[in-house]
Amino acid sequence: MKIPFLQLVANDLREKYGNNLSRLKIIFPNKRASLFFNDYLVSDDTPVWAPTYQTISELFRSLSPLNPIDSIEAVCRIYNIYLDLIEEEKTEDVTLDFFYGWGEMILSDFEDIDKNMVDAQRIFTNVSDYQNIDFGNFLTEEQIGVLQHFFKSFSEDSSSKIKERFRLLWNQLANIYKRLNTELQAEGLAYEGALYRQVIETLKHERMSFEANNTLYVFVGFNVLDKVEKELFTFLKKRECAIFYWDYDTYYTKEHPNMEAGRFVRENLLLFPNALDEEHFANFSTPKHIEFVAAASNNVQAAAIAPWIEQNLTEDPKRTAIVVCDENQILPVLHNLPKNVSTINVTKGFPLMQTPAYSLVEKFFREQEKQPTDSLMQLLESLSAEIKVAGIKERDAQSLNSEDRKDSIWNELYNEAYYQTYLLVNHLLEILRKGLFNSSTATTIRRLLRQLVRQTSIPFHGEPAMGLQIMGVLETRNLDFDRILLLSVNEGTLPKKASNASFIPYFIRREFGLTTYEKKTAVFAYYFYRLLQRATHLRLSYNNATTGDEKGERSRFMTQILVESPHVVHHLVLNSKQKTATCRPKAINKPLDLVDRLKHLSPTALNSYINCQLQFYYSRVLRLETPPPAPEDFQANQIGSLFHKAAELLYQDKCTVEGVVTPEALAPFLQKGGTALFNKYILRAYEEADNTVQRNALIDSIVQFFLLNLVRYDHDQAPFTIKGLEQEIYTDFSFPYKDGEQRVSIGGIIDRLDIVRHPKDGTDIYRVFDYKTGGDPNKQEIKILDDLFEKKEKRPHYAFQTLLYCLSLYKKEPAHQYAPALFFTNRAYKDDYTPYLTYQSSKCYTANSFLDEFEDELKELLEELFATEKDGQRLQFLPPEKDDVCQHCNFYNFCYQA
Repeated sequence: MKIPFLQLVANDLREKYGNNLSRLKIIFPNKRASLFFNDYLVSDDTPVWAPTYQTISELFRSLSPLNPIDSIEAVCRIYNIYLDLIEEEKTEDVTLDFFYGWGEMILSDFEDIDKNMVDAQRIFTNVSDYQNIDFGNFLTEEQIGVLQHFFKSFSEDSSSKIKERFRLLWNQLANIYKRLNTELQAEGLAYEGALYRQVIETLKHERMSFEANNTLYVFVGFNVLDKVEKELFTFLKKRECAIFYWDYDTYYTKEHPNMEAGRFVRENLLLFPNALDEEHFANFSTPKHIEFVAAASNNVQAAAIAPWIEQNLTEDPKRTAIVVCDENQILPVLHNLPKNVSTINVTKGFPLMQTPAYSLVEKFFREQEKQPTDSLMQLLESLSAEIKVAGIKERDAQSLNSEDRKDSIWNELYNEAYYQTYLLVNHLLEILRKGLFNSSTATTIRRLLRQLVRQTSIPFHGEPAMGLQIMGVLETRNLDFDRILLLSVNEGTLPKKASNASFIPYFIRREFGLTTYEKKTAVFAYYFYRLLQRATHLRLSYNNATTGDEKGERSRFMTQILVESPHVVHHLVLNSKQKTATCRPKAINKPLDLVDRLKHLSPTALNSYINCQLQFYYSRVLRLETPPPAPEDFQANQIGSLFHKAAELLYQDKCTVEGVVTPEALAPFLQKGGTALFNKYILRAYEEADNTVQRNALIDSIVQFFLLNLVRYDHDQAPFTIKGLEQEIYTDFSFPYKDGEQRVSIGGIIDRLDIVRHPKDGTDIYRVFDYKTGGDPNKQEIKILDDLFEKKEKRPHYAFQTLLYCLSLYKKEPAHQYAPALFFTNRAYKDDYTPYLTYQSSKCYTANSFLDEFEDELKELLEELFATEKDGQRLQFLPPEKDDVCQHCNFYNFCYQA
């Protein structure tokens, strides 16, 4: 087993300075390394006067009179400055929660500028000039392509408002930077980058007395250095009070001098020579057992963890590591650990949104929205109190549970989740008391808190230098392991996909020496190769399935090893078929009181039953709730909710008292200035709709496009009369049950019910107008009615829903003619578009002729659904014949648990 880097450093310091290391101040990139280092330092029984440990951040803070502020307060301050600088009419719809993503990007740019000591006035002058040149549309071809893939069609023209709004902000970046720093310094505060810069500028101009006081600064295990760090290292080196320990391998610094992994180390070794000889750094090319494993899914990767650990867990467990490249793998990893692993240390943050504390916040907001308050203080204080009580109840409940390893992990995690959520809410209270939320409403703060909770990770507390190590790539810095399992080593995950989350264009960032994607890739290349260089047994697993935007491609770093390294690579394939065959979903007995449990059904519920009876059982019979999707996931149903609400508000305003919509009422939306009119309703939809969509300029643009398609179509069809918007309708249906009959109420909400002219004979028809913001209208064609009730790959489930509403209306008022219509907002830009369903190869302008037959089929479905016994045998909810619907089901784990 090769000597770990930190042990080499510890041995060298003991050899050079003896057992009294009290004058040493050892600086690490992060805290974790110091805990492992301390173990190596006291590996024998000899007493040692311990050195002082600091992170680089702590060192800078100790040299500055300024106090650091966190990113939340910094963004709130940036937002208030933005409101002051931009004309009020230009910002009336830019709420804090909408602005927050911009604010984080601005703060990140400010941090980068200051840590690299760039002249802010010069760079922002360049940015402003660059952005005022018309380089075409704001959206790139790649961005439009992604949107087209997701929404099937998207117009680039609808991004002009985004571009104008961004330009307003771009032109004020220099002023925002100056005012923010002036305000913070007046209060003795600074964000991290500004604090670092202040330290260096003070040292360079000798405005601060710096006395080493016999202290020797020992810098251990750094890689890429910002300008402020280089300046500090140079300052201390000139005063001969600093030494440097760099970890690297000659494989990527000398043998392959162009490898990106060694890009920064080569420079550092020239500027600040290594205290260790080069002989310690030729490890990568030594014999290793390397496996490349292609897995059919992330779940398959996780399932293979237990057998790997049983074969590879070292005698000292902390010499074995599972490294998770995708943070979403943490939960599957924890669930798949074998029982013989008694001690683990998790150093990868766990998403707060996957804990009961997040569910509590969501429940609180749902209840609060029923009885809203305008008092921000009352809102946050009430939530803080509820979190505190829930945390105490959680600890009390845990004391009654078993204390095996898994219980201990989750108990610790849930306790920490309540604690971190409590701290977050109280921090917002502090910011509120400082007057930084003056322009915000309770609705804005609710959305902001949801956003913050969703992006927060919980640290696991434990003993880092003990047990099997589970961590992310960043957490492996300075640490060495003998046996390593890397999960999700996919291109786009390691290294991460190129991202331009910055207001500063790429070529300006490059010329001014700011962080670029190439720099980030080089940093992760270093982390990757440094992690592998001293290991003897390596398994690199990746997901080779092609789904959506994921291409199933292994990381470029794996390909480099395969092509360039001297190592023999063993290729393995993990397939999920074996597990699927032995762990098929099982049928579940129908409850005997099923008819009493299900008094009301919706078309969505019946669609669920047809598609998968088990999904229907979990969601409708047991009524298990699933967490709402995070707004940043960009889910179609969230955008659909926003569109539905905006359309409802628009037509409430534009129809007469009698419900008539005229072409004149809709014409302003199709003229110059129409975008502003749409924006008014979108803003109201954010305020009024019961959804958790995060305010986002791109989402606004998409909804504008969908509303434009709707209004353009309706303008050509007008005049027509609206009978109902988002109208709830329920109808009782009878069906055979045991020896008699039973009734169940079926219904839901009709997006729009209107009276229009029959396209052929001009008579009035009642049209059930259902909005769809995604999907393919070609898949909703009905050849025969049986197509609606049989599970098949292209079953017209939207058509089933719309016909069910037609049937409900027909049973109440049979004198009218009812037409089912599906308005696909993403397809309605075509001139020949029509929303009417196709039935038996013809457009269906009235469904009355086959509604009786449809009802007969419905009764058969209800009879099958509610039947609990037959010939003395208990009937069951059955699993689907094919598992094609299972992979993305919310209840997958219920069905496929071993």
